[in-house]
Amino acid sequence: MYNEQQISQMVQIILEAFQKAKKCEESPELITLGIPSAHIYCSQKTVEQLFGSHAVLTRAKDLNSFYYEEGVAISGPKGSTHGYIFGPLLDDDQEPVIELSRSESEAIGVDAPVRESKDDYQSAACRIVGPAGAVACEKGAIIPRRSVNLPTYIAEELQLKDKDTVSVDSRGVDGTIFENVLVHVTEDGRHELMLTGDEAKAAGLKKGSSVKIIIKK
Repeated sequence: MYNEQQISQMVQIILEAFQKAKKCEESPELITLGIPSAHIYCSQKTVEQLFGSHAVLTRAKDLNSFYYEEGVAISGPKGSTHGYIFGPLLDDDQEPVIELSRSESEAIGVDAPVRESKDDYQSAACRIVGPAGAVACEKGAIIPRRSVNLPTYIAEELQLKDKDTVSVDSRGVDGTIFENVLVHVTEDGRHELMLTGDEAKAAGLKKGSSVKIIIKK
C-alpha cells in the first residue's frame, strides 16, 4: 500500500504531466531544455558486470527521468568522471555507449567524436568502473549531437518527422541560434531540446529553460 506522502507525490507528477501536455498543445514550438550529465546506455549483462550478479537498478526519484540512481566512474588515460546508467537498458548483445560533453571527454583524455545519441561508429575507447567490477570498452564513447525529442502528436502538428533537422532559438539575450538540430520522434517523446552542459553554458541556458523550434519551410 502507498502512504499519504507517496500518493501526494504521484498526484503531483500526474498534474505536472497534464499541465505540460496542455502547454505543448497550446505552443508546440516551445520546448524545455534538458542537460544530461555523463551517462551510459548498457545492457543488463553490463549492469551485472558493474554491480554484481542479478543486480537491479533503482529508478531515479524523478519519475520523468530515465536515469538510475546508481553511479559509475567513466575513465580514460587522464582521469575519470562520474556518470549514471541511462534507461531503458539495451539488449545483451549490444555494447555500452558512453555519452559525454566535450569538456568531460577532454578532461579524461578521451577523443570522443560527435555522433547521434547511441551511435558508436568509430567512437572512442574508455573504461566503466562500478562497485563490483569494470568493463573495458574498445569503443563507445561519444559526444551526443544536439537533438530535439518530440512525441508523435506534437511532431505531426509541427509537420516534422524523425531524422528531420530544425533550428532552435535559445530566446536568450545573446540571441544564440542552434542550427542543424536533429529531430527524434517517438510515441512517448519528452518534448525537449537536449544539449550537453558545454553547449548550454555557452548560451547562458539552464536546465528547464524554454526555447523555440524554428522550422525552415
